[in-house]
Amino acid sequence: MNITRIWQALSLMAAMVVSGTNVYAAPSVSQSPAEEIAELDKLLTQIDRALDAKDSLEPFLYATSALNSKIDVFEIRFGVPLQTQPQWEALRGKAEKVLKRVDGRHRNDIYFNADSAETGTCVLIELAGNPTTALKRLDQIKPGGGCGNWAASVMLAVNTQKAGIYQRKGDYKQAYASMKAARDDMVFALGAPASDLFCCRYAFLAGKNGEVEEAKKFYQRVVDLYPKTDGDQIARKALTAMGSLTEPDLQRIRRVYLEEKEIRDYDAAIFAIAGHKFPGAYDFLVEQLASAENFERNRLIPALGVLGDRRALPVLKKITQESKDNANTVHALVALARLGDREEVVPCLKRQLDAKSDIFFNGYWLDASLREIYGDGPERLEMGATLEMTPAKLAQRWLTWIESRKVPAVEQKSA
Repeated sequence: MNITRIWQALSLMAAMVVSGTNVYAAPSVSQSPAEEIAELDKLLTQIDRALDAKDSLEPFLYATSALNSKIDVFEIRFGVPLQTQPQWEALRGKAEKVLKRVDGRHRNDIYFNADSAETGTCVLIELAGNPTTALKRLDQIKPGGGCGNWAASVMLAVNTQKAGIYQRKGDYKQAYASMKAARDDMVFALGAPASDLFCCRYAFLAGKNGEVEEAKKFYQRVVDLYPKTDGDQIARKALTAMGSLTEPDLQRIRRVYLEEKEIRDYDAAIFAIAGHKFPGAYDFLVEQLASAENFERNRLIPALGVLGDRRALPVLKKITQESKDNANTVHALVALARLGDREEVVPCLKRQLDAKSDIFFNGYWLDASLREIYGDGPERLEMGATLEMTPAKLAQRWLTWIESRKVPAVEQKSA
């Protein structure tokens, strides 16, 4: 497999299992079943439009994953099954029409396209009113290639979907078993679903199976690690009803999740400290950054952007100017933009014009990061074209766009 295909596969891993909520996202605005169904309808429209594009697979996967995520927590959020709602039939009919456009489209593609497309297609099969068929199709997915991370990523998507289907069929025992299998898959999967909702679903099913303490543990994990998310709202409500809610603070996060640096706990805990904006969070993150290993720096740097404390500006600027690590640099540019400062973007891009090595090893990621920084950008290219573009060419493309738009380097932001 050439390098373009490797990076495309990694991008699809993320798209296949990522859902619509993460540590950066605001909670859903819908506060009633009818409003949430309207959001589901919008996602179906988004999927239908994505299918018009030549390079449609990745947006199709992101949209179907977001759709599936909303369906999976519908009963947990609103206390009623989706299929009992009066808008269900219209939603089912629309899903059926979209399904006819995509089913089988990627069946003969290279294995990572075929595997990914099938997981997204099964979301539509169930929503179109055929859960038994969806389960059969999911059971038939056998990840191709020899990469264990790819296989785990595919099976994470498969088992997460199966858990949701069994839950909606009222088979909570089988649903819980599928969620346990999905938890095992997460150890090696390179993509991950929105952990707040995953943990809430796991807790909900644990409770349905009589494992109350396990349910409390995972609901509390959501409150601790995923502030201001959909899952945070769900978990707080559940724990309050159980009389078991503990409000987190910096000391609790450090004690429970950071004493042993298990990587997924470390990731979540660092962003939780920033997301909660605990007193002392800035000093703690900067102190950690001073002695951090490289993988830790790639969590601490973006966390400073999430925290939003402008005291981080000189720290982040120094990283963009002096770091020899490409990931550190890109993360620092995005973090600076979150603080309203884009001054270092153009100097960094200009340094790439004469670069003799591929400092930005993944042009697709760099392009996506720059689009996050500016909220816009040059005309989008197909994934493969972006992955194959040299750092110098990609930098020149963005420099031309920035100059043509006269984009200001600094935004006015409150402290």
